[in-house]
Parts: sequence; C-alpha cells; structure tokens
Amino acid sequence: MERNDILKDVDIRIAMLDYLRRKNRDARIIPECGICGGFSRADIAVAGKELCGYEIKSDADDLARLPFQVDFYGKTFDKAAIVVGKQYIDNISKNVPWWWGIYYAARCEDGRVIIYEVRAGEQNRHVDTMALLELLWRDELYALLKQNGVKGISGKNRRILRQMAEENLDATVIKNYVLKIIKTRKNWRNTEDGVG
Repeated sequence: MERNDILKDVDIRIAMLDYLRRKNRDARIIPECGICGGFSRADIAVAGKELCGYEIKSDADDLARLPFQVDFYGKTFDKAAIVVGKQYIDNISKNVPWWWGIYYAARCEDGRVIIYEVRAGEQNRHVDTMALLELLWRDELYALLKQNGVKGISGKNRRILRQMAEENLDATVIKNYVLKIIKTRKNWRNTEDGVG
C-alpha cells in the first residue's frame, strides 16, 4: 500500500458526511453521537425515516474494539454500516453481522475520496428500547411519559424516568418518539459543521 493511498479517519469521515448529506437531504446527521449511556460512540448517526449508525475504520485503525461497537450499534440503530479503506475491504464482512451495510472509501488520482456501497444494510430487528431511551434528556423523557398519561413522574431522575418509560410504554411509541426528538432537538451542539 503506497503512503498516499492510506486513508485516515478524517479523510473517510469528510467523504462519508458528504455522501450521507447528498443521500439524506431531510435527515439530521450527527457526527460523534454517544450511544448506550455513553459507553460507545457512533462515528456518524443519521436520523431520518429511521435511526442509522455508521462506524469508520480507516487504514490506520485496528479492529480490536469492533466487537463491542457491533453490540452497542445493534442495541441502538435500525440499520448500521461500516466504512473502511483498502486495508479491511477484503475481509470486513467476517467482522460485522449480516445485517450491517458495508462501504468502501477509496482515494482517486486527483486526491478526492469516493465512497462506494459494497453491501446494503438490512433492518435490525433487535433494537433495545432502553438503549433508545438513553438517547433522551430528562425533560424529553418527562414529556414522553406525560404525553402518554403515565403518573408519578414529578421529581424523578433520568434513570427512573427511563425505567418507567420502558415498563409503561410500547416499544413502537418509544422508537417513534426518540426518532422525532433526535431529528428536531434544539440547543444541541452544532451537527452541521462536519468533523468534530
């Protein structure tokens, strides 16, 4: 592999953000999105018709943390995908579940990085409602419970409100609410600035 062929995380990230913005014009794109109570982080999350997560593994990365990331993504996202450079493209399918999408990032002769879809992602049927609830702030959890007529929520902390939501609300109600909140949340860090 020639030195200038080695793609760093930032090279792939910028190209993937551009690719996702062109494909998801009505979605919210969130770089570095904390998931599962902060135990993991999605390199890029997309909140559109569904919640999707993208993990980047550049030529300079290793795959040591990938099994843990696969688990956390599987709890949180309707669809997930991995984006890799030349180093991992030949065997990455052995390292991610069958339902994950696979993208390949390659540098053109003019220096641009192009993203190619290698395998389309499938629907994840094992999203965990608690992982979704962990994406919500306390006031958002409170509003969800209040809208659905759950009593005894005043003064409760975030952890207890999550438990109450999981015990009292249908998974579809939770999923739809979380997606709506992630897409429309105000006063959040700037998600349009790309890398960071």
